[in-house]
Order: sequence, then structure tokens, then C-alpha cells
Amino acid sequence: MALDSLVRLRADSLFRVWRDSVQQANTPKIQNTAPKTFKYSLALDGNFSEGNVQRILFITRAELSWKNKIMDITTHPRFVYGKQNGDLAERDGFTDLYVNVLHQKKVYGFGLGTAENSRLRDINSRIMGGAGIGFHLLRTDRNTFSVTNGIVYETTHFKERADVETFRNSLRIKGLHKIGSGKFRFKHLSFFQPSLQYAQNLRWSTQMSLEILLHKQLAFRTSFENYYESVIETGRQRNDLRWSVGLSFFSL
Repeated sequence: MALDSLVRLRADSLFRVWRDSVQQANTPKIQNTAPKTFKYSLALDGNFSEGNVQRILFITRAELSWKNKIMDITTHPRFVYGKQNGDLAERDGFTDLYVNVLHQKKVYGFGLGTAENSRLRDINSRIMGGAGIGFHLLRTDRNTFSVTNGIVYETTHFKERADVETFRNSLRIKGLHKIGSGKFRFKHLSFFQPSLQYAQNLRWSTQMSLEILLHKQLAFRTSFENYYESVIETGRQRNDLRWSVGLSFFSL
């Protein structure tokens, strides 16, 4: 009798083990499809020339983004270093901070702040801050396109000329487009910033880059940048155009 009980007990135990293993095998695995909360893109590019004009230029830039369901916080620090015929021509720094609120909606709010200095334009410091509304016009895995418009207040301290303090309207157009199988990535960013107080005070800029994927997180890049400011130091040009090549490394 005791032997029969022992046999039944062991049989029940084996059956439970077999049943649990079958249930576990048939249970579908739940994949973590939640979007990443932190993304980054790092780039180093520049150009150089030898001969009658000796020119060397290095540009380091980054894009760092953190988001949750409510906010999207992004910064784009940049540093430019350049020499021409042995003389220091550029040692320019720039950083910004964008805080997008309710960014998952088609229409969202944002606040921004920027800080920069420029040896190229003889700007000791420029601080800008403001807020506005953004519009997601296109959002897919392959294409993003947005337009923002806001009011910002700017304080610029030049090396010699009088400081500038003004309110500006700030219109921004930004896009990312993946071409073909995603091996090519085209980025563009444009600003149009007229003063709301002085009709002849205007700033605008355009940045475009084409990246060719070398590895899943590494790309060769070439970029074109154009900057215009109507209020400048004596002896400086209003327009600056820059072309460079380099590499970028980014998160998936």
C-alpha cells in the first residue's frame, strides 16, 4: 500500500513538471517595445587646405535627447575651431536647451534657451530665451518634419560695438529623412529670426547634412552651413558659408 502511494506521488510530480514546461513553452514572450528614453548623435567634421592659403577647421557637435510621455528635452552643443595662415580665426561655442511639452501630440508647446560666443563674429556672449508652439507635420519611421514658432528675447555683447537687446520672432524648420533602405540620412535645420523692434535687424541660418551609413551606428557625413546676421562688428562680413566632411556616431 505504501509502495502504491509512493508511485502515485512520483507520477503526479512528474506530470506537474511536464505540464508546467509545456505551458511555459507555449506562452508567448513579451517583447519590450517601449521607445528609448535617451538618444544621442556625436559628430566630428572639418576641412583643410594647403598652398597660398593654409586653412584648418574642426567642428565637434552633438545631439542629446531624453524624453518621457510628457516632455522631450534636447540639447545641441557645438564647438568650432579654425586657423587661417597660422592665425586663430574661429573659436566659437554654442549650446541650447529645448523642452518640448506634450510632444507626442501634433501641436505642442516648447521653451528654449541658448548661449554662444564667437571669435569669428567678435561676439563675446549671446544669450537667448523664449517659448512658443510647435507642429509635427510628418512623423514616420523614415521621415520627420516639424515647424516651430515662438518669441525669444536676445542679449548680445559684441567686442566693440554697442550691445543689442531685442525681442525676436523665431521660426524653425527641422527634418530628418531616411532615403532608400535607410543607408542615406538627410538632415536639415533652418531658422528665420527677425527683430520685432528693429526692422533692419535680421538673423537667419541653414544647416544641411547628408550621412552615408558605414555601420549600423557609424556614418560618413558631409555638411553645408550658411549663417547671416545684419547687425555685425565693423570689418566683419554679414554672411558666413561653411562646408565640411567627417564622421558621426549615433544611437539606434
